[in-house]
Amino acid sequence: MPYRVGFCSLGCKVSQYETEALAERFAAAGFAVSDFANRGR
Repeated sequence: MPYRVGFCSLGCKVSQYETEALAERFAAAGFAVSDFANRGR
């Protein structure tokens, strides 16, 4: 089972872009990226 990680961006558009870039890098490394609505799943 892969590790799961979630991201929440509360900042400006630059922060949102950086958060998305981090999520893509984690996904490429094999992590399952999940939003907070799917906690525990």
